[in-house]
Amino acid sequence: MNDLLWIGPMVHKRRQELGLTQTALARLAGVSRATVNGLERGSLANLSLGRLGQLLQVMGLRLQWEPVPAPNDKALAQAAQMCSVSYSKVLPPSVLAAALATGELPDAYMANMVTFVDEVPLQVVVAAVEAAARGANVSAASVWKHVGAWARAMLSPRKEWYGL
Repeated sequence: MNDLLWIGPMVHKRRQELGLTQTALARLAGVSRATVNGLERGSLANLSLGRLGQLLQVMGLRLQWEPVPAPNDKALAQAAQMCSVSYSKVLPPSVLAAALATGELPDAYMANMVTFVDEVPLQVVVAAVEAAARGANVSAASVWKHVGAWARAMLSPRKEWYGL
């Protein structure tokens, strides 16, 4: 999700509370009016943290970071389901969790595991790794090493895995 989509309406509301036009806010913050307009409308694809910080500081706002809620067993179930869409043999979440935790690929589900490495959205993979590590009481770093090793062995086209 593009976080600028939820920040934009807050910026718009605060700008109006302050009685500022987009042009005035842009000048005060040292950004273009087009940047303020795009942010407020949700059409701005990218904005540096520095520029966003300038805007927020001028308006008396600050950005706070908070972690997303910890994944639960649904993360593993979702990842396992995504790995199984094209196959008659459904990968059970428990098998995926065990493979992630131990690094041992189950031969019977090798095609599913290739799909896990190559096609499952990265945010789902991250959540599944975290859930598997927590469930097996192993470090997430060791699980990532397994994923990286699998990706290299499977010659995954995803460059994100190289260096793990």
